[in-house]
Amino acid sequence: MRGEGAMTLLLAQNALPPAAVREAARNVVSRSYYELQPRAQHDTTPLVLELIRWLLTPFRWLFEGMAGLPDAVRWIVVIASFVVCVALIAHILYTLFAAVRGPVLNRKLRLDSTKKEFDPRDLEREAEAAVAKEDYIGAVRLLFRATLRRLELFEKKKFRPGITNRELLSRYRSSPVAESLSRFVNTIDFKWYGQMPCGQADYLSCQDEHGRICRYIVGSTPTDRA
Repeated sequence: MRGEGAMTLLLAQNALPPAAVREAARNVVSRSYYELQPRAQHDTTPLVLELIRWLLTPFRWLFEGMAGLPDAVRWIVVIASFVVCVALIAHILYTLFAAVRGPVLNRKLRLDSTKKEFDPRDLEREAEAAVAKEDYIGAVRLLFRATLRRLELFEKKKFRPGITNRELLSRYRSSPVAESLSRFVNTIDFKWYGQMPCGQADYLSCQDEHGRICRYIVGSTPTDRA
C-alpha cells in the first residue's frame, strides 16, 4: 500500500507543468485585465451611451487642451463649439432634405398643373398676394406657373408631365421667349433651390419677363414660336 501511494504521488508530480510555467501562469491570471469568468451581460455599456461618449470625446479633448485657463472660459468655449457643431449638422441635414424634396415638389406641382385646368389669371393673383406677404420667391414661382400656363393655352398643347426647367429652356432656345424663361429658371434655381435671399427686385425683374411673354403671345400665332 505504501508503495502504491508513493507511485501515485510520483505520477501526480510528473503530470504537473514545471514550476516556472506554473509561476508564469499565476502572474498572468493575477493581472487586473484578465477575467476567468465572462462578464455578465448587465455589466456591458449600452450602445447609446457608447455613442454619446464617442461624440463627446472631441469636446473633452478640447476642454483638456485648454488646461491652465479659468474653468469658466473653458466651459464657455466648449459649449459654444458644441452649439456651432449642432447648428452645422442641422444645416447640412436641412440642405440635403431641401435638395431632395425641392425637385419632388416641383414635379408634383407640374403634374398637378397638367391635371387641372388652371386659369393663369388666378395664378397671377396668387402671385400678387404672395408679394403682399413679402414671399417673393413664392410669387416668382407662381408667376412662372402662370407663364407656362399661358404658353400652353397659346400653343393649345400641354407640356409633358414631369418636364424640367432645363428641358423647357432647351425647347424654347430658338424662341423670342427664351431669354425671359431663362430669367425665371435662373431665379428659381438660385433663390429657391439654392436658398439664396429673394427680394422684391428679383420679383419685379421676373414680372417684367412675364409681361414680355404675354405681349409676345398676344402679338403672335402658335406657328411663330418655331
